[in-house]
Amino acid sequence: DTSSGAVRRTNAKIDGREDGTMEVSVETMQYVEKCKAEGLIPCGWTGPSGYKYEEGDTPPVVLMSLIRLICLILWLVLCCCVTIILLLPAIPFGLARRQALANYFGHTFGWGVVRILGTPYRVAGQEYAGYGKRRPVLYLSNHCSVLDVILCMWQVPLYTVGIGKKEIVYVPVFGWLYYLAGHYRIDRKNRKSAIESLNKAADWMVEKQLSMMLYPEGTRSTTGHLAHFKKGFAHMALRTGLPIVPIVLTGTHKAWKNHTTRFRAAPLSITFLPPIDTTGWTVEELDLHIKEVEHIFNEALPQDQKML
Repeated sequence: DTSSGAVRRTNAKIDGREDGTMEVSVETMQYVEKCKAEGLIPCGWTGPSGYKYEEGDTPPVVLMSLIRLICLILWLVLCCCVTIILLLPAIPFGLARRQALANYFGHTFGWGVVRILGTPYRVAGQEYAGYGKRRPVLYLSNHCSVLDVILCMWQVPLYTVGIGKKEIVYVPVFGWLYYLAGHYRIDRKNRKSAIESLNKAADWMVEKQLSMMLYPEGTRSTTGHLAHFKKGFAHMALRTGLPIVPIVLTGTHKAWKNHTTRFRAAPLSITFLPPIDTTGWTVEELDLHIKEVEHIFNEALPQDQKML
């Protein structure tokens, strides 16, 4: 471990075995064992003792989902409108001030959403979240539900920005807030443009001392299981040398299933893992770095969310 608490990767190597298993570096194994010793992983949580929730599409579930959807929309519009009103006069005071205001929106909106949904939740590893500190990091989270984004907005510290597709500004109210807050946008359909935007974003966040929230799978998993990671986050880590703080989410694929408006009070867990040092990362071993971080997430997730 380094003095910052990050795990440094030295002479790590990952080789695929004939039986399909993966050999990981000693440093990665030590990192996983450290998380287990601290009780951070495995991250699955079934809720309070004896807790149960209804999983089927019964009439009560359908009715409550409709009521919750209406409440969510009203809560979103209210939070967005108030934040936009606050952001407009803050424009002359610089980006950092607007980002902090946008983070307050995320904290307030996320707090309200979990209460509207009625889901029990548990947050662990908050000592690694960086609350009250102005230290740029790359936050990475698994992604299998819209709820993931909301939970991350709620839990990440101030001065954390996101990257979204360029079309997001056309979403009424929320897109306007996204634009005013100064979050980065990329053209995901144009690979060259997307890479250039990621490089600019990396330089920009270091200059402004901002953290970045990223979803390394690139898109929401349709099954709830972890998907293979794209290279974007690794290029940003390589360019910035910033530590990676994993955020492992469980239960979101049950509480708000992908491409549906059915909400269930499934237990949620949000776990911050120790920072991963990236200062020793190299271009030559970029694929290995990606596999190591992917392995850490897979080890942390419960069986029903592990990679297939």
